[in-house]
Amino acid sequence: MDFTRAEATLRDVVAPVVTELERAGVSDVMLVGAVCRDVLHQAAGHASGLRATGDLDLALTVDGWDRYQEITSQFEEIRVGTRIRFRVAGLPVDLVPFGGLENPDGLVPAAGFDGPMNVLGFQDVWLAATSVPLPTGSTVRVPTIPGFTVLKLSAWASRSRTGDYRDGSDVACAMFWYQNMGAVNDLLYQETPGLPLMERTGFDAPLASVMLLASDALAVLTPPRRQDLRTLWNPTSDHEDLLATYLRNDQLPRWPRDDRLLRYADAVRTVLLEDPVL
Repeated sequence: MDFTRAEATLRDVVAPVVTELERAGVSDVMLVGAVCRDVLHQAAGHASGLRATGDLDLALTVDGWDRYQEITSQFEEIRVGTRIRFRVAGLPVDLVPFGGLENPDGLVPAAGFDGPMNVLGFQDVWLAATSVPLPTGSTVRVPTIPGFTVLKLSAWASRSRTGDYRDGSDVACAMFWYQNMGAVNDLLYQETPGLPLMERTGFDAPLASVMLLASDALAVLTPPRRQDLRTLWNPTSDHEDLLATYLRNDQLPRWPRDDRLLRYADAVRTVLLEDPVL
């Protein structure tokens, strides 16, 4: 991953917001959401445009709502049905809290929301993230591709129940990145972990890459959170065709639109619900 390829996005979109947050007393944040997807896409060497977005999502670890409100009170709130969107450095920014205020683990209790907010895996993804330097001298955490996948699989399992399917196309992006990474291709032909997956899939390298991605995503999580993700996913496990439908992504070059996507969705379900971490 070469984050210099994402220099313009990091400089023009992320850096000004991180600077403003530092002035508000926040020293460490993690990029999530659509801009995170775009940065990973660029860092993986892809220039194709992806689904446009008008805002930025940053996650920050806080001990409780008092600390979160202390930080966010310094910014103008943008009321759009959520209480986590603020104007920072002139941009609409979702400031996603997690950490000490989770109760139970993986859920932020309702406080101005319609219900608890799913942040399952954020703590583990935060620890595994890459610290990427910004032109201002600050840094921002960027999830690894498996970490990004954890957040998207969790979001899909949670939001698809209410008819929100936006995360499917982002899961497709992560699959596409893995399928087109030389390092992943090399792993597929090593005794572990790749060759067992290749044999299992009839030496179908793209499908084996999807299974490896799902396994690597699970490996980001602690065992209890791994089980929490499986529990969250289980009620949707018989709807691979729904996930397959929303894995369609016309912005990815040569990305399939046929029953290949059903096989990819089934591979994810198999790893999440049946297989141990490789």
